[in-house]
Amino acid sequence: MSDLYPEIEPYDCVYLQVSPLHQLYVEQVGNPQGIPILFLHGGPGGRSWPWDRRLFDPQKFRIILYHQRGCGWSKPAGCLAQNTTADLIQDIETIRRHYGIARWHLFGGSWGATLALLYAQQYPRYVQSLTLRGAFLCRPEDIAWLYQPGGASDIHPQFWQPYCEHIPTDERTDFVSAYYQRLCVSDNPEVQRAAALQWADWEFKLSHLIPKESDHAALLEPQELLNLARLETHYFVHHGFLDHKTAILNPKKIREIEFLPITLIHGRYDSICRLSGAFELHQKLKKSTLHVVEGAGHADDEPGILAQLLTTLNALSEN
Repeated sequence: MSDLYPEIEPYDCVYLQVSPLHQLYVEQVGNPQGIPILFLHGGPGGRSWPWDRRLFDPQKFRIILYHQRGCGWSKPAGCLAQNTTADLIQDIETIRRHYGIARWHLFGGSWGATLALLYAQQYPRYVQSLTLRGAFLCRPEDIAWLYQPGGASDIHPQFWQPYCEHIPTDERTDFVSAYYQRLCVSDNPEVQRAAALQWADWEFKLSHLIPKESDHAALLEPQELLNLARLETHYFVHHGFLDHKTAILNPKKIREIEFLPITLIHGRYDSICRLSGAFELHQKLKKSTLHVVEGAGHADDEPGILAQLLTTLNALSEN
């Protein structure tokens, strides 16, 4: 399989109050009586897109998509207050309870895979399976791989250079902190915008095996681009709000999902989320399956990754 399902519109859209401050945009598409599956978008700071609805057979699935706190159409957009990983996990549970779903499947890509794993570890009794694309484990070494020298920078030095040179030499020991200061501490709009462009451009150019020439400004509106960069630095300067007790690979946490059906789909040449992380996770999960997609990077629209996603989700609907 390599063709997306036809375009489809939601049959239900709500703004769900999850805290005194935050409302989440949530939509449902497909079959209201179908197999419930939650789509978890990447980031932190991204959002779901109409394209994402088309990964699932609308006759068989009840597909729930939403925008995480501060993301996309959720309110208030770009807000960092009351916005931690623990908050996002509880939001997933709030969505499940709101719709009265007993058990559901979770689909997550990149940061969405992080949240899917953390939610399943906290609420395993409500999870039927996980489908994870480009899994991100959010360990200090995973963050350093992407944002510090000596990781992805060695593979893509021409893209790293402008990201690096945007930060003065004396601040280059910690790029995440340096960008956080410009994006989240500074109140100068020009400083924020300039930092957001460099931060996002570095990531976007690493997403595909063959880098696309599309300007990041063509992908996101300027304010949404800024919100994405601010939320990412907010999360990563705090190490994903995780410690050794809450980390995904903590042995006690792994035991919670050890026998859960988990499918990992990962591009061989993913420069954003290393294949070694997905392999280590696979080794620790007895019922997991790892599909390494040759000739693919990180993005879900890489042909090989898309084909494997559709095949996996189609098989899920038949079980």
